[in-house]
Amino acid sequence: MGELTNPLHILLADDETSTTTAVSFVLKKAGHHVDVVHDGGDALELLKKSPDEYQLLITDHLMEKVSGLELVQKLGKTNFHGRIFVLSAYLTGELVASYRQMGVSHFVDKPFDVADLRNAVALVA
Repeated sequence: MGELTNPLHILLADDETSTTTAVSFVLKKAGHHVDVVHDGGDALELLKKSPDEYQLLITDHLMEKVSGLELVQKLGKTNFHGRIFVLSAYLTGELVASYRQMGVSHFVDKPFDVADLRNAVALVA
C-alpha cells in the first residue's frame, strides 16, 4: 500500500472502548488522524467549536447519552460540512433511511471488516 496522499482528520464517537481502539488503530495505520470521544454530546461540542477541524465523523448509533441519530440531527444546525459515517450493528431500514435523509453517506456494520472500513474511508480521502 502506497503513501496516503490525503490523510483525513477524523472524529470517532463510540461509547465502546474496544470499538474505538480497533477503529482508531486501523485508521491511524492507514495514515489518518483520529480523535476519539465516547458520547454524541462530546462530538457535538467539538464540532460546534471547530466545524472545519474534521473532514469525517464516524459515529455509533447506540450511545447512552446522545445517540448517533440525535448527534446527526443536531449537526444540521452547525457549520460542520464533513462526511458522516455510521458504525453500528443495530440499524433497521427505517433508521438507515432517516440517516440518509440527514446526509449520512456510508454505513459500516459492527463487527466491521477492516478492509471494508479502510475502503469506505478511502472514498472520502
